[in-house]
Amino acid sequence: MLILVLLLVGGSIASSLGYAVYLRSDGYRRSIEDEVSGYLKLPVSVGAITPLSIHGRRFDEVSVYLADNTERIFHCAESFWRRQQIGDVQRYVLEIQDGWFLIGTGRFSRGDYKKMLHGGLGHDFTELNLQAVFLQNMDIVWRQADFELSVDAAAGEVVFDYSGDGKANLSARTLNGIRVPEPINIRAIFTPGRSIEFHHIALDVPRIPLSALGLDRSLNTTVTDGSFDGTVTFRQSGNGPVLTLRGAVRDARLEELTGQLPMGAIRGVANIDVGEAVMTHDRLVSLSFSGDLSGVYLRDLAPFLKQPDLEGKINLSVEQARYGENELEYLSASADAADVSMAAITRLIGKGVITGQLRVTVNALLVVDNTIRWADIDLDVIPPPDGSGAIDRDMILYVGGQILGVDLGSAKKFLPEKVEYAKLGCKIEIDRDQLRVKGSHGTDGRTILTVRVFDQELGIVREPSRTFPLTDLLASLKERVFEYDVDTVRNWWEHSKEEK
Repeated sequence: MLILVLLLVGGSIASSLGYAVYLRSDGYRRSIEDEVSGYLKLPVSVGAITPLSIHGRRFDEVSVYLADNTERIFHCAESFWRRQQIGDVQRYVLEIQDGWFLIGTGRFSRGDYKKMLHGGLGHDFTELNLQAVFLQNMDIVWRQADFELSVDAAAGEVVFDYSGDGKANLSARTLNGIRVPEPINIRAIFTPGRSIEFHHIALDVPRIPLSALGLDRSLNTTVTDGSFDGTVTFRQSGNGPVLTLRGAVRDARLEELTGQLPMGAIRGVANIDVGEAVMTHDRLVSLSFSGDLSGVYLRDLAPFLKQPDLEGKINLSVEQARYGENELEYLSASADAADVSMAAITRLIGKGVITGQLRVTVNALLVVDNTIRWADIDLDVIPPPDGSGAIDRDMILYVGGQILGVDLGSAKKFLPEKVEYAKLGCKIEIDRDQLRVKGSHGTDGRTILTVRVFDQELGIVREPSRTFPLTDLLASLKERVFEYDVDTVRNWWEHSKEEK
């Protein structure tokens, strides 16, 4: 009996050793490569296989390629396939360590992306009895012609329930080589298989420098200031895929973000809070936001307005804004502009010139359903610091007589071609479709223009008693804006590209 037991044990040991040798053989490695390549429908190479147990293997130097081995899209130094006891059921887990994913390049076609997606997730994982995939120290890279996005040392898991649905959670602390204070998280809920369906995908980004987003090549400049934090989510709906963005941009320099505009970069600082931006089928469905733009130079807008000597700065504050159904549903804002050249502004009118500088204060602006419901605006003209302010007679006659409909009386006869003004300003109030112009000075506060004639100050333009239909004024402004046709914009764009 002792001899029989020794023979049986010895034979068992010998067969186990023989099987272990086979598992390490080149033939077994090639058979696994062929089997996995057929399963993924993508070429796979494996450097070495080491048996860990009857139900466990270690795979070294694993790579996955697109068809014809033209592009390597995945590599890991080592991975482990093992069986675990989960309750009363034994299920498999896959561990992947020390490697990278290439999720796209400028060379990839739509078909390449589809092959990658179906190769990785187009399977019924219940057939494999796969319970989870664990990832450790994996880089994720997306290379395009204008930018490269890389997440370094990502870790996390993909867990499959008994119905086959998957939940993924990944996190990383390095974006485009920049360490972030809090982890970047990717969360997803999906159904794998022949008809892959993503129910929900979310990217949570903590406050990071804008420089970490890798925008330099696409913007053709170096981004140095500003930060971003927010969440991007993707979900399926009955009307198709829906992309939602929530987040905030802080202390961004506009000149670094607008350098590609046809008219050139616009200087200023932006602080924007996006409550929610929703897109579907590449179309903006709704947008809610608030924020402010400060220190915007009018000189940078001068090429668009065809006024090269336009000066001044603008500050804009949006308390609340909502866009939806192709219209501005709601806007509450205020603004101010200082040091604006009156000469440049009045040249746009073409009826003479006023010297000095304009100060504009938008105390309140309310827009509901694409209609201005209320506005309260102060306009004040400040004489030049090096001399008295002058206004052409033609401008007084045109604005006072024809635009405001004010009776100038005998002033039309004695006014010289150029008149020195002492005070010039007004308040504009808009109430629904009616615009009212009010005076800013004088004994009763109803005078708009006071001139100085023979060392005497004389108020010659007072506030009109009537109101003006706002639709007529907006139609006139719209006609002025559309003078800048598509060909003009295209010429600006081509010229800017030649200069760069």
